[in-house]
Amino acid sequence: MTHFLSRLMVALAVCVAFSTAASAAGTASPQTATPAGAVSSSRAGDFFASLLPVAWQKRPTVVFNAITEMTPEGKKRRVPTPQQPMYYYLPSAQFAQRGDVPAGETPPSTASLEEAMRKALATNGYLPVSPEHPRPDVLIVLDFGSHGSLLPSIDSARDAIGQLIDPRRALNSAQVDLPIRLEDVVERARFLGGDKFALDFLNTVRFDQAVGRAPRGAPFYMFMQSYDADVVEHFIEIAFHSIYYVRATAFDFGGVAQKQKVPLWQSRMSIEAQGVSMEEILKPLIVQTASFLGRETPEPLWITRRVDREGKVEIGQAQVVPGT
Repeated sequence: MTHFLSRLMVALAVCVAFSTAASAAGTASPQTATPAGAVSSSRAGDFFASLLPVAWQKRPTVVFNAITEMTPEGKKRRVPTPQQPMYYYLPSAQFAQRGDVPAGETPPSTASLEEAMRKALATNGYLPVSPEHPRPDVLIVLDFGSHGSLLPSIDSARDAIGQLIDPRRALNSAQVDLPIRLEDVVERARFLGGDKFALDFLNTVRFDQAVGRAPRGAPFYMFMQSYDADVVEHFIEIAFHSIYYVRATAFDFGGVAQKQKVPLWQSRMSIEAQGVSMEEILKPLIVQTASFLGRETPEPLWITRRVDREGKVEIGQAQVVPGT
């Protein structure tokens, strides 16, 4: 709510200033020329729109998160390519809602997600079984849904950590016990940043809980010095929010045939749920993170894109998170 009000106030202030400037320009002499570097009305409109809450924007800028973790067994396997593919069997995708489940969530059709996933896998050399190749190399299990936060909104990662360790902070007014709150956040941190990132975060919180606060002059992420500051801020802040996700997990098919689960890799793609709907965003999420499917990412990463509500997505560069 704090973010919403502040952004709304800024948008109103800028609109008033723009309107005043436009009125002044309208009273100027007809001979006055438009400066060569003047901002067009469409660009100004895009700027004003960016100040609005994401839910109100027609073409919002969103952040897609992705990570792929390989098991020791998965690292032994060859990396497929379109020229030398691996073949997979993909059962029907499973929908799940975890954590605090908001009312009115509408998932996309499983058929549309499976189609997007097949196209995404093909770019990395994974092809579905066929009459010519009836035996799969891997079984890929696809699930998607939401992971709702049990916690109130927070303004920053620093504020979030403070609310977890200080019993006097407003977060403790929530009707959720501290261990449950912590477990809820750590689970999303693991989903977003991987096992090591979640463990480092948990150790940070436990240390701060033990001493009451971090030592004077030290940052709240004192135990996360191997991470860039932007990493901590980005992923910890999102871990306190509700997310939508798609997850693909690959198993060795030979092990499945022998009734043994031999996991090879897991790719997890996610986006903060605020301002977007599950129905509109999960397919773009798969499309934009396709190149990381089944490819180990030693670091979690995020990609910033402008998404058209009608389904178009601008292409940009991925930002790889250093140091995990």
